[in-house]
Amino acid sequence: MLEIEVKYYLGDLKTARSLADTWGLTWREGTPELNRIFDYPDHRLERAGQLIRVREREDRGWLTYKAKTDTVHSFAKVRLEHQTSVDDPSETVEILTHLGLQEVLSYHRFRASYPAGSTCIEFDHLPGGWFCEIEGDPDGIDKKVRAGELDSAHSIVMSYPEIFRRLQEYNGTNAFSWSFDLVKDGTFRLPPADAPFWRD
Repeated sequence: MLEIEVKYYLGDLKTARSLADTWGLTWREGTPELNRIFDYPDHRLERAGQLIRVREREDRGWLTYKAKTDTVHSFAKVRLEHQTSVDDPSETVEILTHLGLQEVLSYHRFRASYPAGSTCIEFDHLPGGWFCEIEGDPDGIDKKVRAGELDSAHSIVMSYPEIFRRLQEYNGTNAFSWSFDLVKDGTFRLPPADAPFWRD
């Protein structure tokens, strides 16, 4: 299936809660997640625009494959996505390892999801800042963007792994995991929401 979504970097909690209020959503604390990205030692999946991910949330897990597609939308990111739930994420990792893949990076986040008609609004707290994703059909996404008074020109087409790789360069670090420990001492930080970093 096709995954169609827009992503915005909101910066701080106050901005995230204000956007939720604009949409008439009841604010909720997100559920913690660990997302682990796998590739071959020569990074052939990354070079081909593909991704293998194992996600863990509480006692649930998912295995996901994503790839580039020729389908385009004016300001949304469109990717081919196949996803299935897994009973034991650690065993799934073992299978991938035996197939020659290795974990190349991971990122932690707290996610709160709000199904809204043909779309789903998600508020993500990643180490250092807040993001919002709107996923669904193009018309539904456009309506939510307008209702939230968001600027389509400021949407982000990067995935979280792509953002993390750019943040590694921005902060001059080769940190493997985008974790909350990474931002504790203030040496790893995210640029302001209006910085060119998010759109160049």
